[in-house]
This record gives sequence, structure tokens and C-alpha cells, in this order.
Amino acid sequence: MKVIEFVELYLDHVGGIYGEDDIELVDRDSQITGPPCRADAPNRDECVNALNFIASAHMELWNYTAALHYYNRAIRISEGVPRAVDIHTNVGGLFFSMGD
Repeated sequence: MKVIEFVELYLDHVGGIYGEDDIELVDRDSQITGPPCRADAPNRDECVNALNFIASAHMELWNYTAALHYYNRAIRISEGVPRAVDIHTNVGGLFFSMGD
């Protein structure tokens, strides 16, 4: 659970999962390029990886609603991000785990 809290704290300090810029960004890269969780962010791969990680952690805890929420956001901003196919694979695993 601590890992989830740590990643959520990171995301909160770089503009949240929707890339809000009306907060004080504490990450140096985010201060220069803007929040990474925007679809047009040059460093959005960092956000996509963080979202994929946190979604997988929620999936391991059987918190499928939270996992799907984070996977959904990662997919929406993942165009052109290397290894984005991993997210789709993980979502397939999530649906398999959820069953019918």
C-alpha cells in the first residue's frame, strides 16, 4: 500500500493524472515542460509508466475499479509512447481477473 501512496503523491505533485497546471509543480522537469499527464506533454511516457504501475498495484490488491481508472487514463494519453502495448496487455489481465 505504501507504494501506491508514494506514486499517488508523485502524481499529485506533477499536476495529477489529468495534467492540471494550476498547482505548484515540485518536479523540476514538470516546471520546465509542464505536467506530464497531458496527451501533448513531451514527457508523458513518465506519466504513462506511473499510471501503469499504480494500476497494476491496485490490480494486485483486487481493487479493480481503481486499476481500471488508472489504466483508462494511461491508454488515453499513451499514443506514441514506447511500450504502450504493455498497458493493453495489463488491461486484458484485469478483465480476465474480474471474470464475467
